[in-house]
Amino acid sequence: MQGLGVHGGGNGGYGAVFGTDGLAGRGGGGGGGPSTTASINNGLGGSGVVIVRYATAGGFSVTEDVASNLLFPGTPFADGDSATLTVTLTVSDGTITGNSGAGVVIGGTATARTFTGTIANLNTYFTTAGKITYLGAANNTADRTLTTTVTDDGGGTASTTSPISFTAVNDAPTLVTPTSISYQDTSAADIFTTQSGSLVGADLDTTTLAYGISGGTTGSGIVTKVGTYGTLVLTTATGSYTFTPNATAINALSSEGSEAYTVTVSDGTELVSAELMVSIAGVKEDSTITVTGLTSFTYSGASQGPDTSDKTGSTGAVTYVYAGPGYGPTNTKPTVVGSYTVTAGLASDANFIGATSAPTAFTITKATQTITDLAGADSKTYGAVDYTLSVNQGASTSALTFTSSDTTVA
Repeated sequence: MQGLGVHGGGNGGYGAVFGTDGLAGRGGGGGGGPSTTASINNGLGGSGVVIVRYATAGGFSVTEDVASNLLFPGTPFADGDSATLTVTLTVSDGTITGNSGAGVVIGGTATARTFTGTIANLNTYFTTAGKITYLGAANNTADRTLTTTVTDDGGGTASTTSPISFTAVNDAPTLVTPTSISYQDTSAADIFTTQSGSLVGADLDTTTLAYGISGGTTGSGIVTKVGTYGTLVLTTATGSYTFTPNATAINALSSEGSEAYTVTVSDGTELVSAELMVSIAGVKEDSTITVTGLTSFTYSGASQGPDTSDKTGSTGAVTYVYAGPGYGPTNTKPTVVGSYTVTAGLASDANFIGATSAPTAFTITKATQTITDLAGADSKTYGAVDYTLSVNQGASTSALTFTSSDTTVA
């Protein structure tokens, strides 16, 4: 039987009447009607009749961690002389949500939600699925108590309590992201040690968990995965693991490197994962550079010197520095006769250290000169007009000597 709470009328009004799961009402006026042990507050001058029908004695059933309907049956509310009611739903924790509905004003807080409207609008609202939902505190399936309080516009109130029971759901396990495995690579042939650890998983529903490595090979309670820079081996029952580095692969690096292993934990129903990172901090490798090309040049009046090289490692810019007695150092090639050195420099890049070559010696030697415009024997009289000879390699400042089979001339 659904319970009724009766808020008495004026003098000679009704007292409280209850069913097996009824809501206590405030009694009637001076000529009050019958009283029960559940209604002892008969007073004077009531403001009308409030009838509240509730869910069955079993209360409400919701699902753990799911916003579930609080659906009232039948026609929950009635009042003989009030046009408007306010209904307050109260719980100890979680969240009561009121979704929009025609003619119903929603207020209050997550644990004390209020609904105000006409009796007709409230009855429609409270009996429509999806209008009122309740989400209990996370991962908590203990029964709760829902208190329903009704207030009319004359100040009359009535309230009752109903149990809320939970249907448990499987809770996914959790897995703590493991600490990264780190190695330091240098330009030398390094030796790297095995590193160990243990995955930390938990589950609210069970203590039996199974650990794994995504893409690994499983056998005899062990799962193994070979990576680029080593091999990860994990015990499925405990989550303990070891990582054995591949020294050859790590030593071959010329820059930083890393790889990720996806590790997992399962409770038999759900599986969650995390990343176990392996990081290698690299040290830049060496580069080399050697000057190549000609090392002997003949004076031409132009700048000359070696400007080619062989290099390994860095892809950075190459520069040349020239030096000699009284010359340089400078990036400009020499022009005059002499002995010089050239040094090549290779700039570093993201992966390699720069390099400088050993000085390479080179020379610029004198050019051979010849006299032109002498068309065989030529007779000239001393003291006569000037005679001009043309000389190739005319930039020379050396003295020109003339000889004669007769008399020496100046």
